[in-house]
Amino acid sequence: MGDGGAAVGKSKDDDLENPYELLQVEDDAGEKEIKTAYRKISLKCHPDRHPDDPEAAEKFDRLTRAKDLLLDPIRRSELDRKRKAAHDLEVRHAQEDAKRRKLREDLEGRETAANAKTMAAKRAAQDAEARKKFLQQDMASRIRAKEAELANKQTVSEPQPEDTPAADKPSKASARDYKGQDA
Repeated sequence: MGDGGAAVGKSKDDDLENPYELLQVEDDAGEKEIKTAYRKISLKCHPDRHPDDPEAAEKFDRLTRAKDLLLDPIRRSELDRKRKAAHDLEVRHAQEDAKRRKLREDLEGRETAANAKTMAAKRAAQDAEARKKFLQQDMASRIRAKEAELANKQTVSEPQPEDTPAADKPSKASARDYKGQDA
């Protein structure tokens, strides 16, 4: 059982998900703790003690490889390096997700502010239009009132149409005659 496979790329221990979990020990467990955990768990999955279990031999083999890996300082340091890299990658992804979440929240905040600004501008335009319309109506009613007032003053100060001599009013015939003279 050499380490020839490890130099090529994948080792025979790559199928071990997490040797620390298999042996139920902490990451900083010492040699004594690893051996004790191995003996305790191997009793539960040894193929000689459980001949009925078809997976017992495979479980025992994985357990033995996990113990051997954790007791070999070089292989254990390589495993720890890989686990740390995987953990760092997960943390980086979590931070990336936090960055993306922050970017999304910032974008949503800017969109909300822009929408509020747009709505305020629309509201201001509507208010200005309503004020303009009101002022136009007010001005028109004032003009009508002033015209009515002037008309009342004129009717009071002007003599009645019966009192006006006919010579002051131009006749239709004289207006036609006047037009005909220019032509």
